[in-house]
Amino acid sequence: MTNYFNLYSNCVITRGKVNSLIVDYKSEVYFAIPNFIHDVINELCQSDLNDILFAYKDEPEIADRIEKLKDWLVTNNLGIMATKPKIFSPMQNNFEFSSLSNAIIEIENLEKINSIVITRILNELIQLQCKAVQIILVTPHEISTISDFLKIFYNVVFQSVELVVKFKNTPSTEVIENLIKQNLFLKRVYIFGCESQNIIQLKRFDAMAVFSSQEDYSTKRCGSICQDYFSTNLMTYFEAKKHNSCLNQKVAIDRNGNIKNCLSLSATFGNVCDSSISQALKLDGFKKYWDITKDEIDGCKTCEFRYVCTDCRAFLEDPTDIFSKPLKCGYDPNTGEWSSWEINPMKKKAIEFYGF
Repeated sequence: MTNYFNLYSNCVITRGKVNSLIVDYKSEVYFAIPNFIHDVINELCQSDLNDILFAYKDEPEIADRIEKLKDWLVTNNLGIMATKPKIFSPMQNNFEFSSLSNAIIEIENLEKINSIVITRILNELIQLQCKAVQIILVTPHEISTISDFLKIFYNVVFQSVELVVKFKNTPSTEVIENLIKQNLFLKRVYIFGCESQNIIQLKRFDAMAVFSSQEDYSTKRCGSICQDYFSTNLMTYFEAKKHNSCLNQKVAIDRNGNIKNCLSLSATFGNVCDSSISQALKLDGFKKYWDITKDEIDGCKTCEFRYVCTDCRAFLEDPTDIFSKPLKCGYDPNTGEWSSWEINPMKKKAIEFYGF
């Protein structure tokens, strides 16, 4: 008899203060459940279903709900019924990383950029096994100027390139689609200063265009925590268990050439005009936040979303505590409710500190 429920190895349940989260890292979907449902699933994984149902023979409504939960789990492909428990081995987290995984390069004016310096930076990132690069253009540019600049990526290969830009004249969807078609390494294009919000999925190019009504890009917009930014990628989960989900393996170069871990952090570690990224990585303090996990952060360590969430260390509820909860998070794991972080009176001092 197949009386034991077995959760698939790729399905992970994370317990929070009042709620839990089931994440199917194969299908990359998640389901929020109350903690008592988590407890029932644990019982289903350990005990014979018939024994569980017999225990509730005098409470048929509860027995029916347990059967329906079992059916829901199987229907959503979260596990199977089997003749014995624990037939699947847990996933092994063998996450290892190279020197860098992603880089952010902030550029003020493409017409004044030193092409020799930017080429040197990109080549060094390749040598450091960097996989993704985000280019942020601070001032408005013409589409033709951007097209010419992107040719620099014809000779350096990254898994993905993202572009954050404000155009002098907001382009049409067709223009952006053509830009991506001509530069297939472009996976995301974020366009600021648009009349309205819109997200265009360009599936045939495996790319996305985001039209934002926000007037300009600002580093102070960094660090927002919301469900739209959750990641259910398996490697992201493995990384989050061991390292910081935002700052690990990251390097940023601001518009003045200063080398940082993140544009929103104040600490600098040399300048690309007279130093290298490799040298910066070796300096004390550059990797200060790389190994801070969500399991160590106040408020986050009891949150069911902790392994799918990003983690900003630039803007904190308590700016003096590197283990403080991200300032821009409006979720309370103690109640399971979301609210606007901007109006939370507990965050008032930090909001004033950062000048928001």
